[in-house]
Amino acid sequence: MTNPNFLTVFNLQALILVVLVVVAVIAYLRYQARRRAWGELAMRTGLTCEPAGFLGLSQRVTGAYRGRALTLDTFTRHSGEHSTTYTRIVVPVNNTSSLRLTLYEQGLLSEIGKLLGAQDIQTGDPELDRRFIIKGQPEDVIVRLLTSGGLYDKLLQARSLNLRVDGDQVRFEKKHAESDVDYLQSLFDLLSDLAEAVERVGS
Repeated sequence: MTNPNFLTVFNLQALILVVLVVVAVIAYLRYQARRRAWGELAMRTGLTCEPAGFLGLSQRVTGAYRGRALTLDTFTRHSGEHSTTYTRIVVPVNNTSSLRLTLYEQGLLSEIGKLLGAQDIQTGDPELDRRFIIKGQPEDVIVRLLTSGGLYDKLLQARSLNLRVDGDQVRFEKKHAESDVDYLQSLFDLLSDLAEAVERVGS
């Protein structure tokens, strides 16, 4: 007669195996979707899509976009037993004015921070101030930079933003691996515009 405890353990192990297989299949399908999307993005923008990471299991898009070096890749942040993949875009900038800027979407944590007295830059534009937390120096220069024509429009049109200008880089980060080609190309344009605006400030 079969031991009921043995059947319970066997069923549990089988269930775990099925879950692991499903997770692996989903991860593989997402990887393939991103690989195709980033390849299409590279062809559309004249950039290069190449293997990256451990055993080349990730991708990186690099090259010159609008006359400026650009890198799109993913990286992982670890917190205890958990890890999160991020999409990252980096564009170099000649930041002679040493401008520093952090801009990201409003959210629950930022609202709590404001209640506790945390301050961010107010541009005077209702749409920008409602949607984004903006920090950096010099504040008056940042306000002029963000409210100028084309850059202002692209900021408001973007689906989700987390931007930083620090030292000689303009950076974008977003949780998870992004595969939306149109969205990524719009970010390429936004970061290029931001880099050009920062350099105009310095000149």
